[in-house]
Amino acid sequence: METLVEILAADGFDVAVAPNGRVALDLLGKSHPDLVIVDYMMPVMDGLQMLGEMRRLPDHEKTPVILMTAAAVDRLPSPQLWTRFLRKPLSAARVLKAVRELLP
Repeated sequence: METLVEILAADGFDVAVAPNGRVALDLLGKSHPDLVIVDYMMPVMDGLQMLGEMRRLPDHEKTPVILMTAAAVDRLPSPQLWTRFLRKPLSAARVLKAVRELLP
């Protein structure tokens, strides 16, 4: 996570970090980010559970989401919850390309 934050911050993006899905939802209830990047495997609440809850928040029904994972999964359920999927390991170039494509 620290590397991802460093990549985004070095490129001029403001970044907020949550240690788990529950804290992320609390932050989303108080803020309006332009983009959310979420890991499929998180403590307390996994990424898909968090995204399902996030999509119920009126201000975040359409917020772009990058879902990432290192998990060996062939198919993830609920593809309507995210906008872009990235498989780990991530390169700085791939992350920045995806972020730039999703932001206005």
